[in-house]
Amino acid sequence: MPAQRAHASGTRDNSRRTTVNFDDTAKAAIAAALERYVAERSDLAAHCERISADVIDYRREWQALADLGVLALPFKESMGGMGGSAADMADALQTLAAGLLIEPLIECGVLAGNVLKTGDNGAAALDDLIIGRTITVPVGGRCCDDIRYDRTPGSIRLSGIVRVVPGAAAADEWLIVAANAATGRSIVRMPADPARQVAFRLMDGRGAADIQLDGIVLSDASLVLQQAMADRALALVTASAVCAYSADAVGVMRALVATTA
Repeated sequence: MPAQRAHASGTRDNSRRTTVNFDDTAKAAIAAALERYVAERSDLAAHCERISADVIDYRREWQALADLGVLALPFKESMGGMGGSAADMADALQTLAAGLLIEPLIECGVLAGNVLKTGDNGAAALDDLIIGRTITVPVGGRCCDDIRYDRTPGSIRLSGIVRVVPGAAAADEWLIVAANAATGRSIVRMPADPARQVAFRLMDGRGAADIQLDGIVLSDASLVLQQAMADRALALVTASAVCAYSADAVGVMRALVATTA
């Protein structure tokens, strides 16, 4: 299930046309490839050893996921993706859940991807995401987050602390969701900064971090989306997060039932 590269010219189709689900033959091929991947790499003892290590490589399976086409699955062919739907991605996440992956697949491949696909400013970053070159995760945007920004000519100044950001410690780039009382929400892109984060592990071994953003100044070129476009992307992220995390949970429960039956 190789990832497709369909917009080398740099042009993108940002129309709101709904992507249709794969047909039964395509679904069966994708499911078989993912089930084979899970069968070959999922071993409970090895997983426990991995998450108990002093240092965890959260990129270990990343290129394999890209090569399988998982990172390209939910994006239109005109964006370099495979043309699948949210339902197709949910099916894939259910299957992969049995493999107990701790890579930030949902945070990058679903949430950040939905931001980057919304506007032309994220085209290059979406390319890198799809082929597995970079891991990009969203930071902020939840009801508990309070990141602010101020605009000056040519620059954006951030402030705030964000707690428990899944996948942040493994990321190459962050998509920061920040608000301004006068202009609303904007999303800016910046390199992940280890000096700005306190990394830790969640109960299941996945990585997360608290991030301190006070005093960070970015150029206007870092702006990905603002105002109505940012709100539209974040509404899509919220809906896709519910779908993706639910699919992952269902997959884990199914695997548990199969193991203990």
